[in-house]
Amino acid sequence: MKKILTVLFIMLLFLQAKAIIYVNDITPAFPEEYREEIESRIIDGASYFLKSQSYALLFLNEYEKSAAQPFDFSAASGYLEKTISELENSKTKYLQALEIGKNAGYKEENTAKLRNFNFDRLITENKLNSSVAQQVKYYLENADITGLYQQNINNIQAILNTLYSIRTRLGENAKPGVSTAWELFQQYSQAALFGNYSTMMGTTGLAAK
Repeated sequence: MKKILTVLFIMLLFLQAKAIIYVNDITPAFPEEYREEIESRIIDGASYFLKSQSYALLFLNEYEKSAAQPFDFSAASGYLEKTISELENSKTKYLQALEIGKNAGYKEENTAKLRNFNFDRLITENKLNSSVAQQVKYYLENADITGLYQQNINNIQAILNTLYSIRTRLGENAKPGVSTAWELFQQYSQAALFGNYSTMMGTTGLAAK
C-alpha cells in the first residue's frame, strides 16, 4: 500500500507541474469586451485549485506516513480544511466565469476555428490521455466553452464530495480507507488533466489559420 501511494504521490506532483496553465486563454471564443472579465476569474479559479491540490498532497502525506506511525488526526484535519476552503473558492470563481460567459455569447469568427480544427490529430501527435482529451475535444469541436467550464465545475464538485466524506470520517475520529485516498488522487489527477488539456487544445485550435 505504501509503495502504491508513493508512486501516486509522485504522479500527482508531476501533474501539478503540468497544470500551471489551467482552463486559461480560451476566452477569444467570447466577444472582446468580456474576455478580461472572464479570464481574471479563470486565473483566480486556477490559482485556488492549485493551492487546494497542494494542501491535498500534504493531507495525503499524513496518510502515507501513517503506514509507519500513528495517524496524526490534528495535522490531517488542518490540511483537509485548507484543501476544502481553497477548492470551494476555486468553484466560486469558475461559477462566476461561467455566468459571464453565458451572458456574453460567442465570437463566431473564432469559434468557427474550433469547429474546423483537427483535434484528433493533435491528440495523437501529443500522445494525450485519450479519455480526458476526447472529453475536452467534445466541448471544443462544438465550440461549447461554457459547457467546458461547467464540466470543470462538475469535476471540482466531485472532489469536494470526496473531501466532505473524509471530513465526516475525521470528525468521527476514524481514518479514511485507502480506497478513498486513491479516489482523491485520481479525481485531482483527472481534473488537472482536463484543465490542462482545455488550455492546450483550446489555444491551439483558436490559433489555427
